[in-house]
Amino acid sequence: MTRSHKLFMEYEYTTRSSLVHSLDFPVAKFHFEPSQMKVFINQSKSSSRFFRNVRAIIGIVTTVVGILHVIMYNMMRAKASDRESELVGV
Repeated sequence: MTRSHKLFMEYEYTTRSSLVHSLDFPVAKFHFEPSQMKVFINQSKSSSRFFRNVRAIIGIVTTVVGILHVIMYNMMRAKASDRESELVGV
């Protein structure tokens, strides 16, 4: 695809040959070097993909908030138990 977003097809084939001399037996040599190629896949974005991404973001936020809630709850509970133990020890 060009920069102006025009699609064009291109094929490349390269051959090289060299002659090998052998007096004892016939020789055949084959060598293959593939040329570099880039493949671009362009997909149109649909509304279902958008909603799937929104649901994923909501799920991540819900999970993080749940984890933070548990951490804060346990910290508050630990502080409350420390205060009770100080009061009982007096």
